[in-house]
Amino acid sequence: MTPVTRAVRPVRQLPVAETVLAAVGEAVLLATYASQDAVYHWLTHLLAGGTVALTALAAVAAVRRRPVRSAPLWVLLGHVIAVIPDVLFADGLAHEQWMDLFLAHISSHDVPGGLWTLYTTFLVALAAYLFSIANNRPCPLTGTRSPAFLPVDCKVVTGGTE
Repeated sequence: MTPVTRAVRPVRQLPVAETVLAAVGEAVLLATYASQDAVYHWLTHLLAGGTVALTALAAVAAVRRRPVRSAPLWVLLGHVIAVIPDVLFADGLAHEQWMDLFLAHISSHDVPGGLWTLYTTFLVALAAYLFSIANNRPCPLTGTRSPAFLPVDCKVVTGGTE
């Protein structure tokens, strides 16, 4: 009897267009904030929104056992959600505490350690996402995937026949 093998999908590479689109989106946001002499606020909300997005991406990638599509666009989306209160502010609505619903929009300015804390949490979230997708290749014999943080590899799954 011939063993049944599963077709293994190739690992999807990050499309250049998604990365460029995310970079253009960030450039537009940066230009908007720079025109109002508020680059500090752009960076604060990029780091806060990006941290939330990367944390969610890491969790999803670990559960799904594969990278999340359009990761740079998800980080841009996190940033856009974090700046919604500034759009409301431009329309005349004063900043208030309830605006923390938008990815800690108000509180992110008062974090102890300031931008250093936000840089650190962003880098930890980025490392968590990269760790969740590292070495997450399918086993050629079983087609299964194993997240990098689980001590299971293809040789264990297949009884060392790989």
